[in-house]
Amino acid sequence: MEYSDDSSKTGNAGRIEVTEKAGLEPAFKAAALAMTEPGQISEPIQTSYGYHIIKMIERRPGMTPSFDNVKASLMQTLQANYQRRVKDTLLSDLRADDPSFNSEAMQSFRARFAQPQ
Repeated sequence: MEYSDDSSKTGNAGRIEVTEKAGLEPAFKAAALAMTEPGQISEPIQTSYGYHIIKMIERRPGMTPSFDNVKASLMQTLQANYQRRVKDTLLSDLRADDPSFNSEAMQSFRARFAQPQ
């Protein structure tokens, strides 16, 4: 840290939490996630911000939410996906069919339900 010219280090002491979802540059994220042992130091990595050397301080296991915490959201997503697939299938089937009309039935329908003018 004594040789860093990164102005953001004052707020975080140079520590960055790296996760799969972290919005970091790909080269930096890949190098950080490839590290396996606390204390391990990376080779220099170049990003658009400059060069970096990463030291792994600790590895924490990922947090997996419990099923009870995500059940409602999962059900809502699954139902929406199912409804969309059914709708898309029905619309596709309707568009694929060659509609043909029974002209006699259509004339009978018109005669029966025609509005007087």
